[in-house]
Amino acid sequence: MPLCLVGLAFLLQRPPAERTLFAGEAAHQPPQCDRRWFQQPRRDWLRLRGARAQRPRRGVPKVAHAEEASAQAAGGAGSRATVWDEVTAAGIVTGCGVGGGFLALPHTTGPAGHWPSAAVMLMIWVFMYVQSIVVSDLIISASKRGGAPASYPSVARRALGPIGSVAVSALFLMLMLLTHVSQFAKGGQLLSPILGLPYTASCIVLAVVLSSLSLLAPVRLVGKVNGLLTAGFMCSVGVLFAVGAPLARWSRLARADWSCCWAQVPAVLQILVYLEVMPTICQLLEFDKKRIRRAVFIGASCVLLLDLCWSALGIGLVPFAGMLGGRQDPVDVLLHAGGPVAVVINILGACAIATTVLSTNLATKAFFADACRNKGPPSLPLLLAIAAVLGPLLVATVSPGVFFKAISLQGAYPLTLLWGILPPLIAMRTGAAKKASRPKLKKALFTGLISAAGLTLAGRLCTDLINRFGSGALL
Repeated sequence: MPLCLVGLAFLLQRPPAERTLFAGEAAHQPPQCDRRWFQQPRRDWLRLRGARAQRPRRGVPKVAHAEEASAQAAGGAGSRATVWDEVTAAGIVTGCGVGGGFLALPHTTGPAGHWPSAAVMLMIWVFMYVQSIVVSDLIISASKRGGAPASYPSVARRALGPIGSVAVSALFLMLMLLTHVSQFAKGGQLLSPILGLPYTASCIVLAVVLSSLSLLAPVRLVGKVNGLLTAGFMCSVGVLFAVGAPLARWSRLARADWSCCWAQVPAVLQILVYLEVMPTICQLLEFDKKRIRRAVFIGASCVLLLDLCWSALGIGLVPFAGMLGGRQDPVDVLLHAGGPVAVVINILGACAIATTVLSTNLATKAFFADACRNKGPPSLPLLLAIAAVLGPLLVATVSPGVFFKAISLQGAYPLTLLWGILPPLIAMRTGAAKKASRPKLKKALFTGLISAAGLTLAGRLCTDLINRFGSGALL
């Protein structure tokens, strides 16, 4: 599958287009200095200097998103990002972080216990937040330099050339396909007892309904539905904590096994990732670094808090039965037990899986639309997006157990490469460290991020080889 993804990404790549300003904007011409300014009285000179300070700075073209460009073309003036925009951006980060993988958290953190798992989640959260700063700085710099909002693949193309763009596209496709596999598998498992259908039929129903809505309906309608589902998810989380907290045995949180921390790193990385929405966040907040970092910090903190509470509640409700004889998913145990907790988990799981599938389909559709621009018939992007649903659906119908395998595989390799190694590597190739106020410190930060992600990737590869072939595979 990885070779097929690389080949598809290579065929879909189009040559880098010339970066132009949006329609309705003229290229900025630097203002000329007028010697008469210095011959005016001091009061007039201060007034003229204040007027000149409001002009765009030399060499910094204005960056605006499509809505602002349309307003300018119609004669209106674009407005700066507001506090409400920051709240919206923080909500986007939170919604992206608490997707369908949220259901896998108690199963992932159970072997190590709450406090070791909390330490792992905190370290990964810090790592991802630092990476979000690196990614946002890259997007802001590329957008100002090009005069138009830049995407992550376009940034990679400038820094690493066509090969880097192909690698990013292939990794992105792999992540989208694995996301579909995990969500179709878990959704089919939840729907099967509700609809009274076999597991395979439930997976098909889920994929057809959600994919038809997200691929055929207008984007604005899909966005409204996704917003309602996200609100339903947040309400369900609150009800789950209110119902489950009195039933939990909080003494179970004292158990700790630090030797199991390494095994949960890929799954926790997948659960806490949100960097795919950074281009959207940058455009929404008009490339204001302070606002972007503040909104991401608030949204990511909400994700961490929800994950910590859900991990503690899951461990408190379902005791860890050990690693021998097969390990049950705490969510499955709670669903089979029935009662109000099971009802809330069904609603929560339905909302989480639906939002993840809808957003994944929208991202895949946009990716193919950009990749197939001026290539083939107009229906080609839709056909490829449908194919990106059918392939994972076939894999998901094999067994509900592929849910955890797909989540672990996402965090082990594609996510580590795409959001662990590539951002600081691109920053070093573009000379971001040299432009910083403290170049040596910035370079050390980039080197540390690459080293941490590289060691994690190598360690995971060695662990998988040992588990698959035995210790002799490394000799």
